[in-house]
Amino acid sequence: MHDFLHGTESKADIIAIQEPYIDFLGRTRALRHLHVIYPKRHRDQWKERTTRSLLMVNKRLLTESWTALSIDHPDVTAIQVTGNYGTIRVFNVY
Repeated sequence: MHDFLHGTESKADIIAIQEPYIDFLGRTRALRHLHVIYPKRHRDQWKERTTRSLLMVNKRLLTESWTALSIDHPDVTAIQVTGNYGTIRVFNVY
């Protein structure tokens, strides 16, 4: 885990994290090459509802090829990835 958050650019395309560190601004730590996907209401409710699931998507995946899925639960994050292989949905459920 340390290398994903503090090391050099990772080779992973999608990283699922449970019980992430959330700082006093409501954000986690991630390297610049990763998009962080939080649960749907994280920005509004991170102080009241503990975020226990998030996804990190490598920026080398084109943003047109994936989208965050809106799931209204602090323990679930999901994305949908589409390509010439079809459609894949990735869920991180705490």
